[in-house]
Amino acid sequence: MRTLIILTILISSCAPSLYHVTTDTTFEQMENLPFKRKLIYLSQDIGTLSKLDSLATSMNKKKWKNFDERIKVFPEEDQQFLRSIKFLISDEFLTSYNTLDSLEDANYDCQVGLLKTDCMYELSADSVDFKGNYQNSMNCTKSEIIKSIINTRYRFLRYGQ
Repeated sequence: MRTLIILTILISSCAPSLYHVTTDTTFEQMENLPFKRKLIYLSQDIGTLSKLDSLATSMNKKKWKNFDERIKVFPEEDQQFLRSIKFLISDEFLTSYNTLDSLEDANYDCQVGLLKTDCMYELSADSVDFKGNYQNSMNCTKSEIIKSIINTRYRFLRYGQ
């Protein structure tokens, strides 16, 4: 019985996250995969593409060692946004939500509202209008990349994971 529990923990810890951090370099490739993931987009408004690509790769591999050190090069608000993504990928949805709560949606191309809605969905929050919240994010953003990401979220809501 103990072996079964340990095996279950190992398998679940090795499984890829449903969330995947992407940048301009990797967005199109991730968008075209047959198995969709919930993408989180790091735009160049946050930092240079080479820094973002490296950070996104380590976040997707859940390499959290030195994470706080690596993000110190970013402004404090961007650090909060990056930490919220870390918490989301680590299944710490309430912590992620609380971290996002202090950020302005417009500063991150309306992804704050999108990610807060994801957190509420993962927490199985009752009486939340998920489609309405995603629609608000869709109406807020001007980015075609974010709109594509939101459309995928709609599909997740409608057809399941």
